[in-house]
Amino acid sequence: MGEYYEYVNIDRRERFSVGLYADGIKRFALGRTLGSRAFHLLLLGTTEDTRGAERVGSWMGDRVGVIGDHVNQPEAFEIESAFDDSSERPLSELVHERCRDLASAALVMLIRHDGAGQYAERARESDHLFVALAEIVQRYQQSDIRYLLDTHFDEWRARHSRLVQERWTDVPPP
Repeated sequence: MGEYYEYVNIDRRERFSVGLYADGIKRFALGRTLGSRAFHLLLLGTTEDTRGAERVGSWMGDRVGVIGDHVNQPEAFEIESAFDDSSERPLSELVHERCRDLASAALVMLIRHDGAGQYAERARESDHLFVALAEIVQRYQQSDIRYLLDTHFDEWRARHSRLVQERWTDVPPP
């Protein structure tokens, strides 16, 4: 099935998939996805214009990495000490257990920083991204994301209901 990758901030104990709802999650996706754009913004210096996206630059200076689920050596990334764990468990298991999933927050940051238009277009092509946006609105009451859906999608609630019934998506809080 291949190896799946995530961007991980070891110091803040945060993570998100390299695909960030819309794109691939394997090696090919590295540097080519919404996740890559989010990773870039998180690492920007604070002198950059954040355009209302408060998380921009928040990972600057932290220990970060791209970690695949086949990596079984936490000590290679100094994660044993970061997570106070000396067990023989796989690194990906430690990351999933001990790091907050930042996917929704990263997606909201992208939309606030880059503008909604390009993400609306991508959500037309990606049911997974569309469902993530709708879940962020439904569960977490993000008014700017609701505006994006109201503006770019007729009957978005009906589409969301249909897609959720067809397949379930877990969307963490932003």
